[in-house]
Amino acid sequence: MDEQDRERLQMLLLKDPKALGYETPRRTCLRVANLIEREFGVRYHAGHVWKILVALGWSPHRPIGDAAENKDSETLCWRSGV
Repeated sequence: MDEQDRERLQMLLLKDPKALGYETPRRTCLRVANLIEREFGVRYHAGHVWKILVALGWSPHRPIGDAAENKDSETLCWRSGV
C-alpha cells in the first residue's frame, strides 16, 4: 500500500465499523485485514495489520465484557490516536 492508500485506509477506519458492514463496533486486525483486501485488493495477514495500524497512530485496547476474556488478536480492538 502506498501513502495515498494508507490515507484512504485511515479515513475508512475512522468510520463506524457498522457503517462498513460489520455487526459490532469492534475494529480487529482480522476485520481490518478483510477491509484492506476488500477495498484495495491487497491481502495481509492479520498479524501484519497490527504494524500497519500502529504506523497509522492506532493503539490496541481490550474490549469490556465477554470479548475481553479472549486474549487473541482477533478480539483485540483498536482505537485511533487521531
